[in-house]
Amino acid sequence: MSQKRKEEDEQAKERGFIIRFSIYALFFFVAAVLMPDSVYAPLNRLTAGLTGMLLDVFGLSAMIRGEYIYAGKLSLLIVPECTPVFMILILAAFIFSFPAKPAKRIQGLLAGAAFLTAANLMRLGVTIALGSAKPSWFNYLHAYVGQIWSMMILLAGCYIWMHLWIRALTTRTRSSAPKS
Repeated sequence: MSQKRKEEDEQAKERGFIIRFSIYALFFFVAAVLMPDSVYAPLNRLTAGLTGMLLDVFGLSAMIRGEYIYAGKLSLLIVPECTPVFMILILAAFIFSFPAKPAKRIQGLLAGAAFLTAANLMRLGVTIALGSAKPSWFNYLHAYVGQIWSMMILLAGCYIWMHLWIRALTTRTRSSAPKS
């Protein structure tokens, strides 16, 4: 196969990935936005409770009441954007856009969801701990540092899955190649 043909095939694969990713992401986000708030309430409460437990582990007492966290002078309401749900949806769109077997996709999604959930709890814990120590910092930490952290962690999750998937593909290809 000529070099030009190989490049055209790679470009077609990249366009296909981008189109699939866009369709999945759009579908997932429309579905997420159309969900009533009551669907997210258990996840919000879980996120608040786990964040409170994390703060307690590090010696900062926080009071949790449903979807609210009270820490120092801060009173915070956990909303769906504070949970890892949107990061997981983007990761799912990324994973489903690759030509992978369903079992590999499910493995990637489960591992990625756990990774993103843990990273999100760390983000919330650090933001709340620093914000309770210096309340004037909270909005900046939350809006800027926390959002950058979320994007970097999401990109890391996508990269790790892609790297593991590509390594699995190359290992399988080498092991199935005829021996000389």
